[in-house]
Amino acid sequence: GGKRVVGIVKKESADKPFASRCNRVLTLPSKASKPAPAPAAKKPSKPKVKTTNAPAAAKQPKLQAKPAPKNPPAWVPRVVKLVRTLSQNGDCPSLNTLGQRMRKSSPPIEKTSKSTTLTKMLESQPKVFRLKKARDGKRVVGVCLTPAASKDE
Repeated sequence: GGKRVVGIVKKESADKPFASRCNRVLTLPSKASKPAPAPAAKKPSKPKVKTTNAPAAAKQPKLQAKPAPKNPPAWVPRVVKLVRTLSQNGDCPSLNTLGQRMRKSSPPIEKTSKSTTLTKMLESQPKVFRLKKARDGKRVVGVCLTPAASKDE
């Protein structure tokens, strides 16, 4: 009837036909899974100082290995594909349109647990997404791909 429908389901009873008729589906955690108790805080130990008899000139700085590059979260390629699909004549799609399409995609692209908003979620991947701000410089109005992400077609 043209109304917005939000479905609420238990995790183990996610019904695909039901979910397909909803604009958004919220999944409740099951009662069986209780949160694990927080580990007790450890007192920081004092660093041990190693003394050597070698002269200071003989000491060379240790080379630190670069951390391995992190793989992007699973949602990134799907959102990149959506941004490319929604881009019209090189224009960036609006944040609102992208959010609606993410919810309507199958399966829906959900916001990550660390991010509370779509803007923060996209800002967590600055090498992939560039956010267009409104003239006031406060509101995000569009989502573009960075040049590096655009090359990966």
